Amino acid sequence: MTIIATDLDGTIYKGQTLIDGVKNGLVEIINEGIEIYYTTNNSSQSPNKIKNKLENLLQLDIDISKVITPLIIFQNLYSD
Repeated sequence: MTIIATDLDGTIYKGQTLIDGVKNGLVEIINEGIEIYYTTNNSSQSPNKIKNKLENLLQLDIDISKVITPLIIFQNLYSD
C-alpha cells in the first residue's frame, strides 16, 4: 500500500479557498488506491473542524483518522 501525507494551508487550500487543480489531483491519487493523510502543524483547529473544512471544499468524504494535527500527536503520546 502506498501512503502519502500532504500539508493543508498553502497546499490544499489558502484560507477558505481550494487551490485550483487540487481536487482533480486528489481524486486521481485516491483512484490509484493511494492512501492520503492530511497533516498540519497548526493546532488552532480541531481535527473534526479540519475534516469538515476539507469535506466542504473538496466535496469528498474524509476519514477523520487521516487528519493529523499536533493535538492528535500529543494525545497519542500521552495516552500510552
